[in-house]
Amino acid sequence: MAKRTKKAQIPEIFTEVLADSLRATADKGVLLIQQDVSIFELLYKLSFSAPYPYCMRSARILQLYCEKDHRAFDPYLQEIAEKIKDSKIGGIKRNFLKIIHEFSGIENIEDPGLLVDLCFKWMMSQHEDLGVRYYSLEILNKMMKLEPLLKNEFLVNLEILIKADNTSMKDRALIIYRSFLK
Repeated sequence: MAKRTKKAQIPEIFTEVLADSLRATADKGVLLIQQDVSIFELLYKLSFSAPYPYCMRSARILQLYCEKDHRAFDPYLQEIAEKIKDSKIGGIKRNFLKIIHEFSGIENIEDPGLLVDLCFKWMMSQHEDLGVRYYSLEILNKMMKLEPLLKNEFLVNLEILIKADNTSMKDRALIIYRSFLK
């Protein structure tokens, strides 16, 4: 019998694949989606309604599934920024940003304004986990090819990162910054 949670009930079918954060367990979740694509939608909903750590594990399964089916996330692209903006869980933001960066792409979002704003905010935030900051930086880097008017703002933020950051973000920011100077 599935446990009752404060926000959402975890369906019985997911108890095994959300039991831990091991890759082998997440891969079982990917297999479930491959057997029944409607499970994708259920895991998507759990990513934003289930308590931690189930929400993060659901998001990870979706991210791993998108490695196999790059277009699976396309119907959700427009709403994802709205969904992740209020999340306090870095793993949820990181997994969905990775999907956008590596598989779906910002160019497929009809109105990417909110996502771009969030990426600027998260890229510069020392309070975000490094994965969220990294994927935010990479999404913005891709966005510069689509919206050259943002280039100056992006370069200013890169300069700030290069001067002030003491993580690997500094190195990546420097590489991207130099690529704009060529």
